Amino acid sequence: LSPVLREHVPPDQVRQHVADFYDSFITAFGNEAVVALADDGSRVGYALLGMEADRLTGDRILWIYGIAVVSDHRGQGVGASLMIHADEQAIALGCQRVGLTVAAHNYNAQRFYERLGFRVESLRMTRPTPTPET
Repeated sequence: LSPVLREHVPPDQVRQHVADFYDSFITAFGNEAVVALADDGSRVGYALLGMEADRLTGDRILWIYGIAVVSDHRGQGVGASLMIHADEQAIALGCQRVGLTVAAHNYNAQRFYERLGFRVESLRMTRPTPTPET
């Protein structure tokens, strides 16, 4: 949790809000959430998956909208297992590609995805909204 949230909001309340958000995300868009569990039943990772058609080609793309692994469980195959599940879903849905976005500063994730065969296809660029004076 961010320092601001830790200071003002009880962690259980934040966790419940996040869980409610993901439940509504899945329900609203008909997507899938996959949760990775440790042997003791604790949650150690998740992936949010959904299918979209490419606007230009019409190809079906399975999008990985979000994927994360608890830091203590990284390097143990949890992320790879989630990605295998995503590939299985893509095949089952007849998708031609699997896509995701990754933060420009997240070099560890970029290397992980590259090892799995992902390549940069486009770059998303943003800038601050101009103020009225500019």
